Amino acid sequence: MTTMRFVLPGGERVPGVDVAQMRAVDRSMIEDFRIELALMMENAGRDLADLARSLFSPRSATVLAGPGGNGGGDLVAARHLHNRGIAVAVTLAARHVAPSSTGRTPRRRRSSRSTRRAAST
Repeated sequence: MTTMRFVLPGGERVPGVDVAQMRAVDRSMIEDFRIELALMMENAGRDLADLARSLFSPRSATVLAGPGGNGGGDLVAARHLHNRGIAVAVTLAARHVAPSSTGRTPRRRRSSRSTRRAAST
């Protein structure tokens, strides 16, 4: 597997990480540094919204949010863009998971809590 690399505007190369490496980073942030996932999503989403505004100066934006923490960060970005007067449309994408007897999947319950927490900040 080839690791993607990103280049900063100043030309500095930044190595990408694979899924296992990112999970290890997230685990270390939570266990070693006591930074909760909700705060990481909030910071990432705010920074993403700021970057989108500085690069594109949008009047409107469409946010495509997947499942998990990255999707949570995308929803935070949508909230920050909306709060700055940008018209935002959000599309939620996820694998199909059969509902439980309650009609809700464990993933949906986790996502709902994360979204409520992020929306209240």
